[in-house]
Amino acid sequence: MPKIVDHESRRAEIAAAVRRLVLREGVASATVRKVADEAGWSPGAVRHYFPDQAALLRLVIAQAYADVPQRLESHLRSWYDDPSGRDPLGHAQRMLEELLPLDDERRVEAEVWLATMDAARHDPALAEARAMAWAGIRQMSRIAVAWVRGRELDPHLGRLLEEPLAEPVDERAAATVHALLDGLAMQCYAYAEQVELDDLRVTLRSHLDEVARGA
Repeated sequence: MPKIVDHESRRAEIAAAVRRLVLREGVASATVRKVADEAGWSPGAVRHYFPDQAALLRLVIAQAYADVPQRLESHLRSWYDDPSGRDPLGHAQRMLEELLPLDDERRVEAEVWLATMDAARHDPALAEARAMAWAGIRQMSRIAVAWVRGRELDPHLGRLLEEPLAEPVDERAAATVHALLDGLAMQCYAYAEQVELDDLRVTLRSHLDEVARGA
């Protein structure tokens, strides 16, 4: 009787091996051979599912782009499900922190995000992923600005502010929040030894305080 292979389980094992390598050694380490060693498989077995390093990178990108929206949606739901318990600055802070590399999971996502930004310049297949990342961060920045400034938003969670905010001053504020997030993520990635995670949180909170005051 032929052996039944759980292909989804194998893909999950490979994805976990890639994420461990990326966290430990960076995106460039996620070669087919290294991933095979990490997963305890032969290179040929890995190539059966992912023929090259680009395919492995797309795997982790797809996983990150599935995990991050799920976490963000939980913050959106908590905002709309309990209006009486709303804390605009706290909600905005917690939501935007999902986009910063403050733990192992998010550090892998930051590595993947930065690798995608670079690789997309030469790989048209990744251009859509780069565009989606930009749009997603800008949308969350708009929502945060709307929350801390008391603007009304459509409670339908499927509508993620794909258009600019109604007030130009709010849209400019969203652009600065977006730029700050990118900068904090880059600092944490490039200067991990010098950057304290609590300092990143304080910097983000200070900026949101200024946005709330209309600065």
